[in-house]
Amino acid sequence: MDNKKKFVPKCGSLSSIENIDSKNKLLNLLNAPTKKISDVLFGLIKADRSDLADTTHRLFTGILKNDLILELGKVIEHYRKKGEIKEDYLENDFNRMSLKEIFNIIDSDPPDEIKFKAIKSVFLSGVATSAKEGDEMLAYQYLSLLKRMDSGEILTLKTAYAIKNAKKFDPGFGQPLVMYQRNWPISIVNNSAISYKELVQLYEEILVGLKLLYPYDLMSDDTDGRNRRMTFRLTDLGISLCEFITNYDKDKKG
Repeated sequence: MDNKKKFVPKCGSLSSIENIDSKNKLLNLLNAPTKKISDVLFGLIKADRSDLADTTHRLFTGILKNDLILELGKVIEHYRKKGEIKEDYLENDFNRMSLKEIFNIIDSDPPDEIKFKAIKSVFLSGVATSAKEGDEMLAYQYLSLLKRMDSGEILTLKTAYAIKNAKKFDPGFGQPLVMYQRNWPISIVNNSAISYKELVQLYEEILVGLKLLYPYDLMSDDTDGRNRRMTFRLTDLGISLCEFITNYDKDKKG
């Protein structure tokens, strides 16, 4: 009697697909730059049932219910038809890894609207025909950062970026650090949908840890501190990430 356990892919994990016969189909998805992602995904679901375990089929069905992957496929196809993203974008290793990172994010913790908009904008920024050299790698790195962030942290960061760009803040020159520290989260609350400064204080701790905001002890009223106050605490990394997550922020297709 054969005591070997039959392999059963773990339900709820996209990575399990790589361990069954549909591995090549997933690779086709990552290497088909001129195909609609949604079409390839539907091909996976409609494929010969002998190629797909029941658990995998249920997994994809669940993901499609959330419309996340389909939505991503639609927005990519929209910009491809407009000529705003590269036809061969998946020939680039970083773009393929970025797409797979998005699948991992959706699989492990399906994002809400705020986070998913940021994810789509970062990906599109990396594959855009207007992208600069190195943007593909940055997009992949930024998706890895977004994977570690919640919508509250993203909203706090975006609000700080909007305040900086609109110059809607008092840099507090001559102001004691304790006063600056009190006023900063209040400014975020007054310019966002976040209701409580205590929530902002929780979010900013995470953003400081990710090196996206300067900590308050670097915001003193000296020359360096004043320069940092002029960016509303955003580091160079924070500003660059905000550029990527706002490039396609107002896209009606996504």
